[in-house]
Amino acid sequence: SGLIEALVTKWEITDRVSAIVTDNGANFAAAARGLVKCQIVKEKLWCSCHTLQLTIQDALFIDGVEELLVESRQIVKSFKNSSSLFHALESVKARLKNSADLPECDTVEPRKLTLDVATRWNSAYLMTERLIENRAAIEEIALEIGRADLNLKREEWSILEALAMLLGPFADATKLLEGERYPTVGSVLPVICSLLRFLEDKTVLEKLELKSWSELPGISKDVHRSLVEALKTRWFPIGQVLSMSAIMDPRWKTLWYVEPEEKRIQIIAQLRSIHKDTFKEDEPVVFQSEVANKRRKSNGYLRDIMDQKSEAKQIDE
Repeated sequence: SGLIEALVTKWEITDRVSAIVTDNGANFAAAARGLVKCQIVKEKLWCSCHTLQLTIQDALFIDGVEELLVESRQIVKSFKNSSSLFHALESVKARLKNSADLPECDTVEPRKLTLDVATRWNSAYLMTERLIENRAAIEEIALEIGRADLNLKREEWSILEALAMLLGPFADATKLLEGERYPTVGSVLPVICSLLRFLEDKTVLEKLELKSWSELPGISKDVHRSLVEALKTRWFPIGQVLSMSAIMDPRWKTLWYVEPEEKRIQIIAQLRSIHKDTFKEDEPVVFQSEVANKRRKSNGYLRDIMDQKSEAKQIDE
């Protein structure tokens, strides 16, 4: 922190540094806190993607979840390390592709199995997603050759499907926030709020034919609870930089994703009082994103919910 302080002072930009962004390492966090305390920077921000992955890791280390992932990982390794099993899987997948016994949604040929990697973001989600896609072929091969270790129990498959459903939006969020060719700081607040909305969305429950999230199969209900708690503890309260960045982005400037409405009004009022040179007195915050919405493409549940809410807000105003 001393070196950064010296450089900022040397370059005479002390009053122009709004924030410093670090990962969640203790040494980086300590250095950033020192810079804030010395008023070299105004605010410390965590790397949004890294914090999202820590949110996911909190859930994946729950008792039972880690064991299920180990079992799933072993199945994937068996098919990847054995040429005979690999070719058998590909042969069964090709035969099942146009099978009338499969639902219409399963007639697309599944993608290849992939292993999760501890240092690769969202790899646990990708592994579970590919396993679910290949479930029909895996079950047939395991039954045909009498290898119970190549298959999961019915309850375990149900839990795996619930995990993939819960982790999917987090993969979308990571992909959106790790972009390098467009600014992402203004999207952090709407992304986090959209993730929380997803985890409380009644329409998702209706699609799953559930009445409440507590009806999720087995340990997946604990994963859901962990994701909600981790999002709230790791991200809130939201700082001024993220709130101001969202308001300055034409797509998110009305904070329509912040609920309840009283909280939205409170944030805008607070930012008005701090940044009086930015907001004119009593100037309404108008949502103008028609061009931005047309340019954005839907990317999974997260982007769908943001697009739909954006368009609804635009119509209302």
